[in-house]
Amino acid sequence: MQEHYNQGMIEMFRTCSAIPERPRKLVLYYAYRAEYVLSYLNTVKALREAAIAHKSGKTEEALEQLETAVEAMYNSIDTLGVVARDQSDRGLMAV
Repeated sequence: MQEHYNQGMIEMFRTCSAIPERPRKLVLYYAYRAEYVLSYLNTVKALREAAIAHKSGKTEEALEQLETAVEAMYNSIDTLGVVARDQSDRGLMAV
């Protein structure tokens, strides 16, 4: 699934240089939303890895994965903040 989001995001960012201003804003909005999803999926993956490591008694690895998860979540919120334009976007950032 991540590969599809990544390819879609890449294509949307690439398209932005070849289209007029008005549709560019919309395409950029969805490109950043796709980037947000990718960062969010990285957060979930890191949390899962942290839980597995914790269950196995690998405390150091669990802490590293938790740090990775926090960083990925920060990145996802920051990415969404770039294009937030309504209460729905701001609510998503708050959650």
